[in-house]
Amino acid sequence: MSKLNQIKFKKGDVIFISILLIVAAIIYGICTLQLFPEEISQGETYAQIQLDGKVHKTVKLTEETQWIEIHTNRGYDLLRVRDYGIEVVESDCPEKTFHP
Repeated sequence: MSKLNQIKFKKGDVIFISILLIVAAIIYGICTLQLFPEEISQGETYAQIQLDGKVHKTVKLTEETQWIEIHTNRGYDLLRVRDYGIEVVESDCPEKTFHP
């Protein structure tokens, strides 16, 4: 009989090896995400600004800051694009609500 056939794992050995494999996988995942974040988010992301259910403007979400002013007969809104997101910075609507 070969030596491999003679090795018997105890329950504690199997648990220990399983924990080591899980920890190694977690460390590998964290390192991969931190070293190559640009590879994960390669696609460009856009936001559609809609007025009355119709597309008013499509904006590329970038890291750099962009300001977008919207003037309508119902009021004024100031939007800011930055850090790959978009936000309403100022609005003169009385309800101060925003509907995504």
